[in-house]
Amino acid sequence: MSLSEHEQRVLASLERELSIEDPSLARQLESGKAKRGLGMPWSLNVIAVVSGVLLVIMGGIERLGTVGFLGVLLMLGGVLGLCVDGKRSEGRRRPWGGL
Repeated sequence: MSLSEHEQRVLASLERELSIEDPSLARQLESGKAKRGLGMPWSLNVIAVVSGVLLVIMGGIERLGTVGFLGVLLMLGGVLGLCVDGKRSEGRRRPWGGL
């Protein structure tokens, strides 16, 4: 579906304004390669969750509350990373089925 002349003028105007206000973003969008941000690959997030579970178990067995607490923090960080990464990549197929 093609754009009308008015829509093309508005789009060109928006492109010019973007290149003036944020040239680095305009270059990224033109290249088609937007930055992923600070997110880690999903595999590292899964490793963080599994490691957190293991730390919680070890902390419970050894009765070390600090180790268990660190495990919970690691699990939460991994799950948060998976959720945030899942929202960033809505169009991309996620290997674990999606969150």
